[in-house]
Amino acid sequence: MLSINLIGAILVGLGGLVGYIKSGSLPSLGAGLTFAILIAIGDVLKGSEKTNFWTKFVFVTWAILALLMGFRFVSSWKFMPAGLMTVISITTVSYTHLRAHETPEHL
Repeated sequence: MLSINLIGAILVGLGGLVGYIKSGSLPSLGAGLTFAILIAIGDVLKGSEKTNFWTKFVFVTWAILALLMGFRFVSSWKFMPAGLMTVISITTVSYTHLRAHETPEHL
């Protein structure tokens, strides 16, 4: 079963790809794939850790993406793609934060 972080990473990667296809934006493709790969790697590796490094890594990566896309959304007030990615990023940051603070008996 895919985690919410992996689903979000797929959406981020697809968003970068769509941005490239629609407008030829290499920065969109590069940023989308970079963030998607970082989130996916962090999410896969956090399952095998004894510390919270990878959980924090995924949290910080989503938080950076939320800030970047949030600034783009506020400057343009266009929901697509910046507003949607802001919503997805904030949702996954919240989810990751809540999961990181659950006690082991709740997992």
